[in-house]
Amino acid sequence: MTELLIDGEWVNAVGACTHRLFDPTNRGLLEPIQCAGPEQRERAVAAARAALEGWAGRAPDDRVASVGTIVDEIRQVAGALAERQAIESGQPLRECQDLVANAVRRLRCAEGRNHDPPAALIRRLPEQGLWPFWEHALKAIEAGSAMVCELPVDRALTALAVARCAQRLPPGVLNVITVEMDPAVSLCAAAATDFVFVGRDAEVDLAVAGAAALRLYNTGQRIGQSTRIHVEAPLAYRFAERLHEYLAFLEAGDPRKPVTDLGPLRSESALQRATEQIGNSLKQGALVKLGGRSYQPWGLTGYFLQPTLLVEGSGVERAPCEAISGPVVIVSPTTDFGVSLRECVGVPHAALRLTAFTGQVQKLEQSLRAASFTPCAGPYTLLADRAWKADCAAGSTANTVTIELIDRPQSDWFPYRNRRGMKL
Repeated sequence: MTELLIDGEWVNAVGACTHRLFDPTNRGLLEPIQCAGPEQRERAVAAARAALEGWAGRAPDDRVASVGTIVDEIRQVAGALAERQAIESGQPLRECQDLVANAVRRLRCAEGRNHDPPAALIRRLPEQGLWPFWEHALKAIEAGSAMVCELPVDRALTALAVARCAQRLPPGVLNVITVEMDPAVSLCAAAATDFVFVGRDAEVDLAVAGAAALRLYNTGQRIGQSTRIHVEAPLAYRFAERLHEYLAFLEAGDPRKPVTDLGPLRSESALQRATEQIGNSLKQGALVKLGGRSYQPWGLTGYFLQPTLLVEGSGVERAPCEAISGPVVIVSPTTDFGVSLRECVGVPHAALRLTAFTGQVQKLEQSLRAASFTPCAGPYTLLADRAWKADCAAGSTANTVTIELIDRPQSDWFPYRNRRGMKL
């Protein structure tokens, strides 16, 4: 039975809706997740409102210490949480370990604490936002708020395990319930804010390794990451050839194994959607250089999509700018990156990130300015940090592009067999 945290007690869910959660690696049934009943949601909201005054009235240091205890609990079970997230989502274990360690680090950081007035809040777990969601929830609790966390049944397994670390809070301060999936929520609908550019003078092997890691993090299912790798036309063919070789040697398989670079997609519907999107790109003139179909690495029967490399032409036959949520890279030749970015972004956007592999950064900046963007320099952002999209927006004005100029391999790139997860 699915247990919910309501007013300090773990109780069985009694809602009519039940979601059968399958292991994306082998399609085996993990466990059914049942929704909360309407009266349970009402009870959770009432508990948060009743607890608000007493919790907000506590000394700030007391609240900070209570949240610190929760962070310590998360740290103690970090390995189990990472493995559970890998099982539930298909995201490789190394990446899940990084996410848990990064969340612990951020929660321990005293900077940027939530200073909003205390309130009884209702927050729903967003698509792919597990650890940012819990960071924001715990910071709000630390600031005196009481919380009702709504977990969609299709992604509640790890989130419920995290809630177990917070059960020592006073009754009603944190309430956790499960809710039905929202069909309007779609990973594919998120606008791209994270782009990659490869200049004609780039070191090809460095750019290939970086572009693959940036695009295929979480098996290519990261919100905000553009599917395209924009490559200056004179280098595009050579880059695609080298990327083909690189992708073919990435280790796809069981996400629970530390050597796995690419896991399965999260669900059968996600696999079907990615396959359809690849077909749409082909209709628009893109060419398949590698992959493009579902398959069974090492005999696994889960929701696996071959590492896929598509190459666009340089003219009007380019595919629509729709993100493909899967292990798919589109090499897109460009003669003017500023123009290409404008085509992708369209309306002004406050926070864009560009990871660039080029020795001609001044030329890149000129291209961006000519397209009405404002370039500024920034350090490399770890892949685990890119889940916190708000970091890119901090202090940005409309059409600001933060350029991360890469001149060496980064510690969180493939292959995962060569490294450990981030330290806690």
